[in-house]
Amino acid sequence: MNKISRINQYLLERYPTIWNTKIVWMLALAFLFHLIFFGIGFFAHSDPETLQKSRAVDDYFTNGIIFIHLIISVLLLVGWLINMFKNNAFKNFYPVSSTKLFFQFVQYFVIIFSCTSFYMSYMFADKLNINRLYPDKEMSKNIELINTTYPFLAQNYEDFTLGNRLYPKPFFDLYCETDIQKIERDKKYFVNYDRVYQYFEVYPKISTKKNSDDEYLIPEPEASNGTRIAYTKTERDKKIFYFKKNVVDLSSYIPTTAPSFYNYSSIFYDQGGESFAPYYEGTIVDDTESQVSETQQQKRAKVNKAVADLLNTKNKQNFEKQFDAFFELAKKYKIQTNLGAKTLTDLVFYPDNFEVSNFTKKYKPERNDIYDPYRYTGNDYAVAAATEAAVDAAADVDVAAAAVVHDGKVVDAAVSLKDFNPEVNKQLSPEKFFEKRLGNYYFYSDHLKQLLENVDTIKNKDFFMEYIHLFLWISFCLATIILSFRVTGLRALLFAIITTGVLSLFIALLSFIVNFTVGGNFVEYFVMYTFFITGLSILFVSINQTFSKFINSIAVNISLNTFVPLVLLILGITSRHQIDACRALPKNKFEAYNCDGILEILGMDITSFSLLIIGFIFIFFFTKVLRKWKAKTE
Repeated sequence: MNKISRINQYLLERYPTIWNTKIVWMLALAFLFHLIFFGIGFFAHSDPETLQKSRAVDDYFTNGIIFIHLIISVLLLVGWLINMFKNNAFKNFYPVSSTKLFFQFVQYFVIIFSCTSFYMSYMFADKLNINRLYPDKEMSKNIELINTTYPFLAQNYEDFTLGNRLYPKPFFDLYCETDIQKIERDKKYFVNYDRVYQYFEVYPKISTKKNSDDEYLIPEPEASNGTRIAYTKTERDKKIFYFKKNVVDLSSYIPTTAPSFYNYSSIFYDQGGESFAPYYEGTIVDDTESQVSETQQQKRAKVNKAVADLLNTKNKQNFEKQFDAFFELAKKYKIQTNLGAKTLTDLVFYPDNFEVSNFTKKYKPERNDIYDPYRYTGNDYAVAAATEAAVDAAADVDVAAAAVVHDGKVVDAAVSLKDFNPEVNKQLSPEKFFEKRLGNYYFYSDHLKQLLENVDTIKNKDFFMEYIHLFLWISFCLATIILSFRVTGLRALLFAIITTGVLSLFIALLSFIVNFTVGGNFVEYFVMYTFFITGLSILFVSINQTFSKFINSIAVNISLNTFVPLVLLILGITSRHQIDACRALPKNKFEAYNCDGILEILGMDITSFSLLIIGFIFIFFFTKVLRKWKAKTE
């Protein structure tokens, strides 16, 4: 205690402003709590199991740590204010210069920021520890191992159908048609139950012209000839049409149309990008628009090749070696499973065609519970379920009873499933095939994916820029309120709040009336300019000391706390005028201007920091007004 008293006495004698604000002790306490939150953040996700859930990056808010944060912040700030308010230079008519007054405000800001920003220390430590536990090079190697080994867990029927195959090269270059109505029945195609596959050569043509409905026109002469479109890709100012050319017979590459490991090309996890959902035949948007990007297609082909290369070795030891490394990694990440390298090898090693003979579960069902393939994974089996329901209901009838019409002409006769697969009624549907070959082995693959996603998210999340604005503005607003209270007192501050509310309500009611009488964009401008003129008037009253001291005190409080919003309003008015002027420019029907105002050009980050700097500059000069107001007689 003697040490603390000596320090306080030293500060009082030499640095009275610092002694008055208690900034030394508040920063010391805040630093201590920042260290505590740093420690909590550092060990928050040390256990891999804590990352096996959705949005682990938000644990600070979902696990209750935020409430501890708020309680500590409130206690620190309340205790600080109680001690600081014991000594008020203005209240006791101590000589205070404008510089010292501004310096006090800066100290308020720093104290409040340090006592409210514990989240930053928590997230910094969390990110630091995740980078330590999961380094990028090691994760890249591990994810490659996972992506090329996960296929052999065989947890989804749809991943192994023929339409997914992209290796060797002919499969990557050709287009696989899976729409039964678009199959050319006089040429080679492949069938598996109700699935039909036919491979086409395609050629691209670019279209830059649009019709009156703002749709890209099909290039000529394909449009006139009725050439069938395989798929399309839309870019910024053009659309690429891929037209079917010739059917290619890939029989030499396809020994079986049953589900096979050779067909697997899905990406379990895409590091540094979005996890790509498994690809299913016919997955298109807007009839022909391709859903798969060229980059994703190449990544899928790479996975397909890696799986095929291992299969082509037909060496059981190679399988066991890769699986052993995979399960060692799963053990490190604490993924629940009852599988091992040898067991999985026995389940998948059928070297004739490497057809999928055994499926594994994504989780361990509770006793007497039926395994639910929809659990965790959403609609992975939606396509299979819908297909099986439709075929079971009408296996003996036509799939498409009506003719296909294109440009008013019949281009295909009615299509029957039995025309392609006469034995369909004797075969197992995809869902029943999956159920029959589903064993009691399980591997919590969704937990593994969640872990990888959480690691990537925490590593790449820019939490500083995302939350720094929040803490800065909380600190700035509270600091201005405290400065107002310290200078003008509670009575003037409360009257300023009431006055602001009454003026806002009056302008809102006036705007409501204008909206009913005039309407249109005028209302928006009316509201903005009314607030702008009101703000300028109040600022003029606060600077002009000819009014009574009480009236000036209200204006001073309002100006001090609303100047930054007034500047933002000015930027908003300017931005609105810029956008409207841009939209009023003459342009072609299909030409679009990128109409951005100053706020859109600057962006949120630059605008926020700029307004904060403007706020500090304003308060620096406004302290002279505060001193002038204080010097007025009552």
